[in-house]
Amino acid sequence: MNSMVRAAENASEVSWLTLSKAYPFRTLPVEIVNEIFLHCLPSSDEELKPMPSQAPLLLCHVSSYWRSAAMGDPRLWRRLTLSPKRLLNLASIEPLSRATQQMVDQSLMWLKNVKDFGLELDITIPHSHASSTVTDQDGVVSQRPTFPEIVDQWHSFIVPILVKQACRFKTLQLNYSFPAMLHSFFFGEEQDVLSRLESLTIKGDQLQISNTDGDPSNMMKHWVPIQRFAVAPRLTKAAILVKNKSPFPHQLPSNFLPWPQLTHLMITMPCSGSFWKRILQICPNLTAAYINIEHSVVAEDCDPFFPGTGYIDLPLLRTLDVTFHDEFASAYFDDFRFPTLNHLLVACDFGSGFPTLTWVPPPPRNDSCFLGLRTLISLTLSYQNMNEADLLGILRQAVQLQELVLDSYLGDHKAFFQALVVKPHHESLDSSLEEIAQPILPQLQVFKFFLEYASDIPPTTFDEEDFLVMMASRSEVARAVVNGLADEPALESKLQAGGGELAKEENGEEKDAAAGDGPGALISSTTPGSNPMTAETTPFPAKPVVRLNVPPIYKLITPIQQVEISTNAEDSTGFKQLEKFDRAVEKYNKANGIPEHDSSRFSFLLEFSNPSDWALQDSEPQWF
Repeated sequence: MNSMVRAAENASEVSWLTLSKAYPFRTLPVEIVNEIFLHCLPSSDEELKPMPSQAPLLLCHVSSYWRSAAMGDPRLWRRLTLSPKRLLNLASIEPLSRATQQMVDQSLMWLKNVKDFGLELDITIPHSHASSTVTDQDGVVSQRPTFPEIVDQWHSFIVPILVKQACRFKTLQLNYSFPAMLHSFFFGEEQDVLSRLESLTIKGDQLQISNTDGDPSNMMKHWVPIQRFAVAPRLTKAAILVKNKSPFPHQLPSNFLPWPQLTHLMITMPCSGSFWKRILQICPNLTAAYINIEHSVVAEDCDPFFPGTGYIDLPLLRTLDVTFHDEFASAYFDDFRFPTLNHLLVACDFGSGFPTLTWVPPPPRNDSCFLGLRTLISLTLSYQNMNEADLLGILRQAVQLQELVLDSYLGDHKAFFQALVVKPHHESLDSSLEEIAQPILPQLQVFKFFLEYASDIPPTTFDEEDFLVMMASRSEVARAVVNGLADEPALESKLQAGGGELAKEENGEEKDAAAGDGPGALISSTTPGSNPMTAETTPFPAKPVVRLNVPPIYKLITPIQQVEISTNAEDSTGFKQLEKFDRAVEKYNKANGIPEHDSSRFSFLLEFSNPSDWALQDSEPQWF
């Protein structure tokens, strides 16, 4: 008996050795196999479709061992993208019937394998806008499926998956052409709680606000607002990417989402300013908000009452992106407090023309922190007329600002760029020298400016030389490059005038100390600690001047690192110096061996493009 046991053990050992030599992968622990399989999945920014040529399905078609290992790891089945684009042009209902049944089977397989991890589902429900008939190769004309037939067929997928399995979804992204396609999910009687849902995206042309929208025959029904997502205990991120113009001009119902628990919110559908004041005062946990405001959406909508403090406190808000769709003023924000705001984008969208943004001084109770500007790191002002004095008043408050993006028509470009020039505090033993005011935006590192020509008419106050002076006063590299532009006498005089200071002698007489001493002026700079460069000398003879000790830029401000200017000008005549500067910056970085991501690197971009390409706002949320 013992000999039989030993023989069996020997046979088993021989079998294992033979198997390990023939299939070494099978000898790996299953934990290691699962980690290897995870690296076979598409990256997080790619779609994970149920394709036999793509993991995880591909892994199930190699061997029974691989299939067992793949099916046993829920992490491989966390994501699923269903995007049946082949259903856009249906000649009959049969392809749609087969496709919806296949998607049901695929979804159930993913839901079974993901177990309790929760599924991240991205579903697109297409619908063709083609004619009602189709002609085949033989010239036979047949009727396409009707819209009710298509809705009914999609119902066979939506009910068993979206409705009955609602509690299994961790992330849900719904993409559709017509909201009626999802009516059974939004308003169906069988409603399972979205108990695992953490992130929601709805993307379409319209959103049914109630069960009667868009269907006159439903007007006799009891009106019910959309409440599908009102109860979702884990939901913290919501993006409603719909415009909701006619035939549904209403704004969202107040119980549309579980507002108090949201941390990230993006809604492109315009709602009234009063609506947002009512909603935001019950969103204390928001860290990022992207909202659209149109006062005329609801006539005579009234602001809410603010109990307690008398204002809306958003203590955690870091990012605020607001688009206004009619005339407005900054007074709208007087009822808010943003103590930790880092990123602010204010834009206008009128469809045509530049609206006027009116920045008005805050009331006394709000003057301690106007718009939370003192904590801002990034500011974008898009598509609006602005008075340069108002803009400079805003920027003087934003002492920590690192990024400034302007796509606004300024009344006086010259005054604005001259105000951004950094003028040094001269180090001198003469105590009679007056101190220069602290520079605006001392920490600015990124500046993007958009210059739009209206009907080919250039802005009369824009001068490229003012722009060069501003850059040269904020970057050692820009200063060195500007010094090298020695073939433009007019530029030299402009630089000297832009950075000139008057040094007072003891006898009260004044001497011009502009050449070589102003910010961005043609100077020699080899100060220790500045960027390595060869000494530059004044390319044009100048009259004797009093040389002041100009400290390196990094002692005055944080040097600017990236500057971009985009314009729709068809004629580049007014940008010749900037074009030369653009080429010279690239040569300078190469000649000095400055790596692309080095902190001392300065980059410049001059781009001629159409305003329609100046997309400053994110069309979709970035938190996924």
